[in-house]
Amino acid sequence: MINRHRFYKTKQNLNKVRLLRQKKQRPRTEETKENHIDTSVVKKMLSTVFFITSLLWFGYFFILSDNFFIKTVTIEGNENIPIEELNIITKNCLAKKHWFFIPNKNILLFSEDDLKQSISEQYIVKNIIIDKKFPFELNIKIEEKLARLILRTRTLVEITDKEEENDFTVDDADSTDSNDKEEEGDTEKEEEEKPEPTYTEDYFYLDVNGIIVSHGNISDKDITTLPIIEMEFDSQTLVKPGDIIMDREKVEYIFSVYEVIGKSKEGLELNYVLYNSEIDDELTFATKEGWQGFLSSDIALETQIKKLELALQEKIKENRSNLQYIDLRVKDRVYFK
Repeated sequence: MINRHRFYKTKQNLNKVRLLRQKKQRPRTEETKENHIDTSVVKKMLSTVFFITSLLWFGYFFILSDNFFIKTVTIEGNENIPIEELNIITKNCLAKKHWFFIPNKNILLFSEDDLKQSISEQYIVKNIIIDKKFPFELNIKIEEKLARLILRTRTLVEITDKEEENDFTVDDADSTDSNDKEEEGDTEKEEEEKPEPTYTEDYFYLDVNGIIVSHGNISDKDITTLPIIEMEFDSQTLVKPGDIIMDREKVEYIFSVYEVIGKSKEGLELNYVLYNSEIDDELTFATKEGWQGFLSSDIALETQIKKLELALQEKIKENRSNLQYIDLRVKDRVYFK
């Protein structure tokens, strides 16, 4: 019995000792946890700062700094479009910004479509090729669309035969009556024999902006290949290089007339286009077959040409050689003779 009691007491004492040791060790463990620093958080913060700094540096170096700004612009292919005006258009385009702060003159972000649209809005061009040559050169190649036209002016010339008038007196009334009858007969003959108006012709080169660029020395090749605009004047008019005959929109419309009619299924070829500045919304085109067509700029050109083709196919047919004119200026009708 004594031994059992001692063993129990000894076991109990051991448990107490263990509890005391655990209590003593707990504060030490808590102290060590408080003094420990988590290095993974610091690494994440440093990585984030480094990433943001690198991103800002790359953004500044490649976008905002002048390391990739366009510094040299070369323009080729322009014949009638002034190089000074093309430089102004390009300069204004480079001065624009993306999203209010990113410069368009950065060669990496330069908008080619914006420059093409700006040039096409002011000039008639067939094609524009923009080549970026890194790091800061821009090459622009322009292909003008029918760069020149021919202006043919027809000026009315009055030709008169002036005779000397002699004063005389007639005492006999009968002779006076006879003279009156003779004058009436002469007047009738003059009306019957009234001569046709006489015109003088002159030729000029006209650019796509409606400005006369040169006078004379028109080659036969240009007369047969370039569009011809004919204008008539009732009196002698001084037309010289530098004068603006019509605006660019009218020149572009005449180009379209030549282009659309030239692609017609009826195989039409134009001789010239007659333009009257007093009737700005109408044009007359003359074909090489000898007949004329009347157009209105208030109606779509394609619609009028379709009406022209239908009239030639369904109504005129084999009588085309006797055709004098076709009037396409009425929206839903076609008149011809």
